[in-house]
Amino acid sequence: MLHVGEVKRLVLEKTGGKIARAVLGFGGFLGMGQDYYPIPWRRLSSNCGWTACPTPR
Repeated sequence: MLHVGEVKRLVLEKTGGKIARAVLGFGGFLGMGQDYYPIPWRRLSSNCGWTACPTPR
């Protein structure tokens, strides 16, 4: 599996309360210069530990 970033926040659906997206943090050093991208929850897997990994298409 490929490590793509750390999950920083979770975005919930307003009506259902299910997780809709995970906001991943990429790059940066000591908390500076990090970029954040929302990724659809269904596209991630936690099979490689506590980090988010993309699932095959």
